Amino acid sequence: MNDAIARILAPLNDEQMAVANCEGNCLVIAGPGSGKTNTISRKIAATLQNRSERIAAVTFTREAALELRARTIALAGKQAASRILVGTFHSVMNLMSFPDLATDNGREVVFGRDIIAGRPWPFGKTKWKIVKEGMRRSFILRALSELAIEDLTLEEASRIIEQVKSGRPAAELRHEQMTQIYTDIMSRQKVIDFQDILLKTNAGLESGAVPPLNVTRLFIDEYQDTDKPQFDMAAAHHRANVILTGVGDDDQSIYGFRNALGYEGMQMFERSFNAERLMLGNNYRSHAEIVSSATRVINHNLDRVDKNLVAMKGPGGKTAWKTFKTQEEEAHAAARYAADALRFGSDVAIFARNNRRLDEVEARLQSLGIPYRRPPGESILNSVEVMIFCAAIQAVVKPEKKVIDQLLSWCRVDEQSIVKLEKLFRGAFLLGQSEDFARAKIEDSVKEKWRGFVKLFTGWQSSLVIGADTLLIYGISDWLSSYAPDKRSQNVIQIARDMFMPRRADPERGILAQTVQDRLTAIKMAQSKRDEKKPEGADAPKVVELMTAHGSKGLEFDHVWVVGAEDDVFPAKDGTLEEERRLMFVAMTRARKDLMLSTGGGKPPSMFLKESGIERIVDQDNAYANLVDA
Repeated sequence: MNDAIARILAPLNDEQMAVANCEGNCLVIAGPGSGKTNTISRKIAATLQNRSERIAAVTFTREAALELRARTIALAGKQAASRILVGTFHSVMNLMSFPDLATDNGREVVFGRDIIAGRPWPFGKTKWKIVKEGMRRSFILRALSELAIEDLTLEEASRIIEQVKSGRPAAELRHEQMTQIYTDIMSRQKVIDFQDILLKTNAGLESGAVPPLNVTRLFIDEYQDTDKPQFDMAAAHHRANVILTGVGDDDQSIYGFRNALGYEGMQMFERSFNAERLMLGNNYRSHAEIVSSATRVINHNLDRVDKNLVAMKGPGGKTAWKTFKTQEEEAHAAARYAADALRFGSDVAIFARNNRRLDEVEARLQSLGIPYRRPPGESILNSVEVMIFCAAIQAVVKPEKKVIDQLLSWCRVDEQSIVKLEKLFRGAFLLGQSEDFARAKIEDSVKEKWRGFVKLFTGWQSSLVIGADTLLIYGISDWLSSYAPDKRSQNVIQIARDMFMPRRADPERGILAQTVQDRLTAIKMAQSKRDEKKPEGADAPKVVELMTAHGSKGLEFDHVWVVGAEDDVFPAKDGTLEEERRLMFVAMTRARKDLMLSTGGGKPPSMFLKESGIERIVDQDNAYANLVDA
C-alpha cells in the first residue's frame, strides 16, 4: 500500500477497511450511522490512485451523487476527475444513450470524460423528450377512462403501470390493457417517462446497441432500493467483467410501492454476482438507548439479513413514548418540545407516517411562531381550506372583490350568479330587496345564500370591532365547514381555525401576543415565502424539520419526535407489516440523542411501541419536556 492510499484509508475502522480492501464483487450491508458514504468515497478514492482504474457510481438522488463526488475528489485529487462518473441511475443511463450530455452549454465537463469518450449514439442525435408530470397523469386518466375503470385511484393505476412495465406479471388482464393504452398514448405523443430511460437503455444493452460504461468498477448506493431494471443494468456490466460493489441495508428498504427489490434484491446481488458479503454494523450516530430500541423492533422481521448493530457512542440517550387525549394536544406537545430543542441550539425534527398528521403539527408551530421547514408542496399553507380561511378574514378586515368571489364560490354560488351579484351590489354587503334580485335574474337559492352570508358577515365585523377575535374565528370556521366537500376538508378547516386563533404571549419562550389581524399577516407572509429556499449549513438559523418517515431517510437530528404511533396509522392498515416495521426503524434511527414517540386521539398504540421496549410516560405535567437537555 503506497503512502497516498494509506493516507486515504487511515481513518477507517476494521469493518470499513475490509470493504475498502475487497477486490472482487462486494455486497456491503451498511447499518444506520455506520459511515457508509465515508467508507465508499475513501474506497473509490484509494482505487483511483491506480491510473488504470475508471469508476462509475450510481445513486438515487442528485444530492447523494453530488456529496459522493465531492468527497471522492477531495480525497483523490482533481487529476482523477476524468476517471470517475457519479450520478443518479436515470442521469447515468441517459448519458449512456446520449453521450453528448457530458457537455454543459457547449463546454466539456471533466468528470467522467475518459469514461464517456468515444461512445456511440445508439438512438440517433434526437434526444428523448421526457413527459411532464401533469401530462403523464392525464395519460393515465385517459387509460382508465378508455377501460371504464372506476375502482382505481390515479396513484394506484400509476404504480400498477410501473410494475407491469418493469416486467412484473399483471395481476389482472385489465392492468395489462391499461399499461398498453398508456404506452400507446406516450408513443403517439413521442414522449417517454423516467422509467423508459432505464427500459430503453437496458434494451440497448441487451441487443448490443448500447455498450456498457467504459469502467473497471461500478458502485451502487442504497442498493436495497433498486428495482428489476436497475438490477438488469448492473447485470449487464457484470457480464462485461466490471467489478460491482452494492451498498445498502435491507432493513431500510421502504419503497416497496416503487417496486424496490429490498431483501430479495440483496440476495439476488449476492447469488448472481458471487459477491462477498461484508458488514458495517458500528453506529456512530445514535446513543445505545436508541439503537437498542430500534433493533428490538426490526428483529421481529423475518426476511432480513442478520446484523449486530453496536452504538459506538454508548449510553446517554433518552427514549420515551406518551399518549395524548387528542391529536391537537399531541401536536401542541410536539411543537413545544421542538421549540425547547431550538432554544438549546439542537437539531430537531418531527416525523409522521403521513402528511395529514403533520398538518396539525404545522398549525401549532405556525401559531406559536416557531420557525420550521416542510418539503415544498406538502405545507398546509398550500391547502384550499387555509387559502379560503385567509379570504374570509381578509373580507372582514378589508373587503376586496376577488376575496368576495372566492367566498361565494366556496358556498357553491355559480360563476354567472357571482357576476350578477357583483354588478348588483358593487362590492357592498347589503341584504337587498327581493325586486333587486328579480330584476338581476338571480335565483332564489342564490339570494338566500347571499343574505345568509351578509348577516354572518355583519356579525363577524362586529366581533372584530369589539375585540371578540375568538368568536370571529369560530364563526368563520363553522360557516366554511358547512360547505366543506368532505370530512377531510372539514378537518383541515378545524386545523386552520386553530392556526388563526389569537395568540397569547409567552415571555419565557419569546412568544408575542397576536390578534387575528396579526395572525392573518403572519400566515400570508408565510404563504408568500413558503417556496423560498431557507438557508442551510452550520451557520444557518436552526428550524424544526417537518417530514414524513419516508422523507427522513438519510437524515439525522439530535432530537426526533414521531407523532401518530398508533394502530392503523403506523403501521398503516394498507401497508405490508414488514415494510411498515422497516419504516419505523428508519424513523427511529434518525435520532442522535433523544427519541420521543406519541399517540393522540384514542386509537390503540402501535404494536411497534411494545416491540421497542421503550418506556411509556404517564406523568401528565409537561412530561415530554424532560427529553430536552441543554
